[in-house]
Amino acid sequence: MVKDTDHGIWGIVARHVAVPKRSWQAYRGWYKQQVLEAAQEGRGVPRPRRSIFGLPTLSPYHPAAACWSGFMTVVDLVYTAFWVPLGVAFCTDTFGDLSVPCTKVDLAGGIVYTLNCLFNFQCGCVLTYGYKKAEVRDGLRVA
Repeated sequence: MVKDTDHGIWGIVARHVAVPKRSWQAYRGWYKQQVLEAAQEGRGVPRPRRSIFGLPTLSPYHPAAACWSGFMTVVDLVYTAFWVPLGVAFCTDTFGDLSVPCTKVDLAGGIVYTLNCLFNFQCGCVLTYGYKKAEVRDGLRVA
């Protein structure tokens, strides 16, 4: 179980996913089974599986994950709220022409959002059900 007081400011920017009761119980049952099997084999706490890219997953409270979330918040504010409406209003005549700055900015925005999708497979999340929270770092469960 995760406590907000353990993570301070990082707890605000961590990715939280609200789940229904059935999903919460299924995850908790799966996790308890993993811990029980590891204890019976004398392995201690089970290590989370790697991500779909074969790399270890980051905790949602890791500073790199928090910085990326902050960066994407700024990108959402600037790109989505300001640039997209301006591009639609003034840059539709030259859409697709890579020699025009409007198209270059749209391409850069698309690349950043694609990187965000890929990075989120590398970063765990926090499941929430009511006031209960659990950190998920298992690669296949995150995906």
